[in-house]
Amino acid sequence: MQFDVSCFCFDGNSGKNNQDRVLVNKDLLAEGIKHLQDIDTLFCFVADGIGSLANSANAAQFVLEQLQCLTLNAEQNWQEIINSFLQDVNQRLVTENRKPGEFFDSATTLCGLIYQEGKFLTVNAGDSEIWLYRHKNLQRLNKLDVLWENIPNSPITNYFGTDYPNLKLDFSAAVTSLNPGDKIVVTTDGLLKAISKIELIQILDEYSPLPIKIASLYHKLRAKYNPDNLGAIFISEKSNK
Repeated sequence: MQFDVSCFCFDGNSGKNNQDRVLVNKDLLAEGIKHLQDIDTLFCFVADGIGSLANSANAAQFVLEQLQCLTLNAEQNWQEIINSFLQDVNQRLVTENRKPGEFFDSATTLCGLIYQEGKFLTVNAGDSEIWLYRHKNLQRLNKLDVLWENIPNSPITNYFGTDYPNLKLDFSAAVTSLNPGDKIVVTTDGLLKAISKIELIQILDEYSPLPIKIASLYHKLRAKYNPDNLGAIFISEKSNK
């Protein structure tokens, strides 16, 4: 199985510090757009720094920089390895939160999808989202770690950082395969504040290559005001439209 992947990350509007970060197959993006084609592994994560804390952009950057160093093979127990690895990363971030410096008063969410040699795994902590586009419908695959899911900007209950460890990684969003026409979107919560689900479905359904339609979306979003930072990854099996 091969994939095309398009991703972007930016502040959304000039009045907001960009606390989103995107990681795709070791490439870490804080600003701009990137396309990868004909790839056979996926290591895709978004991190969304919690905006109420001063240094959360640094927390998002830190967590994804640590993930850049992680190498997996299909024979390993990914869930066990990643849980242990990221719990250690979180403890280091919590320790740094307790003293003055670039990580004082910082926290971040994390959401991701891994694929290698026929094996998928999802990872989530926080309110970022994994969406499956199938047959003109969007289905969110992960649960949101928030106090009240139906209330916008509800407090996040699961995250990396702050001065007290509060991380429980969720691996329950099952992805076993992609059907013809399917697409996966891994995104911080800013995307569906900027456009509606109907608009996103229309974009994903367009009969054009993934890089073209995501580049068009990126430039349209850059040309308007958005209420939040934007970090998103769009994944399509190579045989798809």
